[in-house]
Amino acid sequence: MSLLYAVFALLGSPYILWKLATSPKFRSGLREKWGIRRRREGEASCVWIHAVSVGEVAAAKPVVDELRRILPGHAFAISVATPEGRARAAALFQSDFVFYAPYDFIWSVRRAYDAIRPAAIVCMEFELWPNLWREAIRRGIPIVVSNGRMTERALSRVRCTMKFPCGTAMTHLRMGYATIVAQTEEYAARFRALGSKPERVSVAGNVKWDIPAGDPTRLPDAVRAIAAGGPLLVAGSTREGEEEIVARSFAEVRRALPAARLAFAPRHAERDPAAVEALGREGLSFVRLSEIRGAGAGSPTPGAPVLLVDTVGDLAAIYALAAAAFVGGSLVSVGGQNPLEPAAAGVPVLFGPSMENFKAEAQRLLEAGPARTVEAAGVRSLAGVWQDLLADGAKRAAMGAAGRTLVEKNRGAARRNAEAIARALGGDVSG
Repeated sequence: MSLLYAVFALLGSPYILWKLATSPKFRSGLREKWGIRRRREGEASCVWIHAVSVGEVAAAKPVVDELRRILPGHAFAISVATPEGRARAAALFQSDFVFYAPYDFIWSVRRAYDAIRPAAIVCMEFELWPNLWREAIRRGIPIVVSNGRMTERALSRVRCTMKFPCGTAMTHLRMGYATIVAQTEEYAARFRALGSKPERVSVAGNVKWDIPAGDPTRLPDAVRAIAAGGPLLVAGSTREGEEEIVARSFAEVRRALPAARLAFAPRHAERDPAAVEALGREGLSFVRLSEIRGAGAGSPTPGAPVLLVDTVGDLAAIYALAAAAFVGGSLVSVGGQNPLEPAAAGVPVLFGPSMENFKAEAQRLLEAGPARTVEAAGVRSLAGVWQDLLADGAKRAAMGAAGRTLVEKNRGAARRNAEAIARALGGDVSG
């Protein structure tokens, strides 16, 4: 497998060199990615949690909190794959060992295992890196997929790898070794179809129900003042193709209600220029959250109608200030982002028709009342639903209360995931 990776690296070397020269994000943490890292201090038994980026890191937090209660003598090491994930992990796991996951070459993977010395490795949602799993199996280290998710798209990708020589046998071997804690029975069935042993597969619900609502008191005073100056709409985690829809929709709302404000949070930092361009076309001025944070406690309240959220880890707290929130990745064919954060904050949730990544959760939100499906244009346009909600405070309050109630009813997946991890380690979960 490492030889195959090396061939792909050689063929792609011009692109790789270009990325190294032009992308600070690509260069970030290169030593750690090659497995060159300091050795974890102490001899406490360690659980390695692998969480790719911000969403998986946030989901890992309640699981780790439960593990600390069940396994008080264990240390934790948190690996990530993106700079945003690294920043979020550093904030949420301040006393733990946080690092970039190694590239999946056998030599870098072995260096990482030697440095971390894990008693188990936990992959949040699903990350089947062949050498990472192969080395765990060779060393007799339990593998757990926590909050396991296997969409049709992910299943197709894994099956593509099975077309390589011995791919099917290797995939079935690795999946058969792992403990799978799936979000839904639908996902569990797909894991079993890939070779997971039925007795090693359980269903625990989605850990993201357990993520607490954001705390707006951790935001700068100037941000809270923006929300107090008029009803605040939030467009969170928008993806390519959605920025212009959001800007156009908010401009339409502003024509009817000039006091309205918008917190605009593209999913990735590289989407910021697209958001800025879309706002400019609509004549909407904005202030960056990073600028407010940089100005410190004495920063004046910005007069611009749009807050561009260009920081990591603040969106959940901003949802808590909102009159209504649109969750991105759903008006384009991406599969949707997490709608549970605004629901936990007691905020009406809006999303488009593409919610495959949160299919069960979106359906529950729609059935219980805190959510509405919107369109780019037409009868259920984002602008139209935003205006409808801003005109009806009682409806907003009822939707928000329904969201809080639904989230509270569905908590508990983090505990069930932690118990499964502890059992894989041979721990006692009776207490």
